[in-house]
Amino acid sequence: MSYYWGKKEELSKKSNAFHEGQEVSFILKKEIRTGKIEALRVNSAVISVKALRTQKEKSERTVVSYDKLMSVYE
Repeated sequence: MSYYWGKKEELSKKSNAFHEGQEVSFILKKEIRTGKIEALRVNSAVISVKALRTQKEKSERTVVSYDKLMSVYE
């Protein structure tokens, strides 16, 4: 269950494959990136993006549709 603008909303069935804190990969700006799920929304997840080695350390977040997420297993 998720709260959006103070309203209680049900998560989609696609969200069942993911959970908060899970590491996932996705395409961002034509590059494959990895990050951790911070929050689950109705049709998407808020992701904390890991910095690339070529970038300075900075905090970056993005919203990605469940259809475009892949679980990372190590």
